[in-house]
Amino acid sequence: MKKQFFLLGIIISALGFCLTACGGSKAVFKTVDAASATSIAAKKNIIVLDVRTPEEFTEGHLPNAVNIDILNPSFTENINKLDKKKKYLVYCRSGHRSTQAVEVMKGLKFINVTNMLGGFLQWQGRVVK
Repeated sequence: MKKQFFLLGIIISALGFCLTACGGSKAVFKTVDAASATSIAAKKNIIVLDVRTPEEFTEGHLPNAVNIDILNPSFTENINKLDKKKKYLVYCRSGHRSTQAVEVMKGLKFINVTNMLGGFLQWQGRVVK
């Protein structure tokens, strides 16, 4: 009986090691300020996601941003079409809607999402209260 538990322990340990070493990964969700977001957005492997309204988006947005409006009733459906394995930088006007969007993305099993605290206003250098 002891041998069986010992072997089971070894198998569980090996599986845990393989999940880490063999490419398995845990989800990464973080929040950064606008200054950090600017350098993150410049990376080629990041999808910049603007969750503001189309009207807000046309008034100005981060370079190469994709607009998916969180206020649109189809938001969850539209977000769910994205590749969950890619890296995303999410922002809105001030950080409230992007925080909600990140929660939706967590629920949909995205694995690497960064929320830009302070949103587009902070990115433009404005003070957000």
